[in-house]
Amino acid sequence: MRWVSVIPVSRQTTRERASIAATAQTQTTSPRDGDGEHGFVSYVRSLGPGLVTGASDDDPSGIATYSQAGAQFKYAMAWVALLTLPLSTAVQEICDRTALATGKTLGELARTKFGRFGRAVMTVLLVALLAANTANIAADLLAIGSGLHLLHLGPVWLGALIAGILISVIVVVGSFELISRIFRYLCLSLFAYIVVLAAAKVEWGAVLRHTFVPHIQFDGAYL
Repeated sequence: MRWVSVIPVSRQTTRERASIAATAQTQTTSPRDGDGEHGFVSYVRSLGPGLVTGASDDDPSGIATYSQAGAQFKYAMAWVALLTLPLSTAVQEICDRTALATGKTLGELARTKFGRFGRAVMTVLLVALLAANTANIAADLLAIGSGLHLLHLGPVWLGALIAGILISVIVVVGSFELISRIFRYLCLSLFAYIVVLAAAKVEWGAVLRHTFVPHIQFDGAYL
């Protein structure tokens, strides 16, 4: 569908003409439903930062933690997912809506919204976040090394070192398109959960029980 302006050309401002041209370009080049190559394939090719951001939270250190918690407590922590999923969804929704509405990052919006005290608090939180992210990256690399060690591909430290070097080289030397393409295909590994779910003998009754009825254990390992 092509968009045309009802405003006489002589009365259009430069900004209006640019806006109309951009709208027409978007409408004529955007993927169309049921249009084969220009529909589904274009949509898949456009998947990039959003998909990677969503999948990246299922990081190596998280997988290692989930595996240990599941092996030790089985379904006893399933209720935590029910509690945290709405919270994490709400935070993601807020971030998406504010970015789409304003075109600004959370940091820019916080600097605009809050006064001097609020900005000082945000600075402290950002420093703490930097420290947490540094520790999280280190845990991710060690988890990669542990995974390679389980496959008998060398010691943990060597796998972590190689992974860190490779990722750093890709980020520094590679282009945005290359990184997006690599990480996008790595997201396919998440389908392994479906394979595991089909292969494992899941006690669905126990899953439902532990999901909706918290089973809290007051010991150090569980807490």
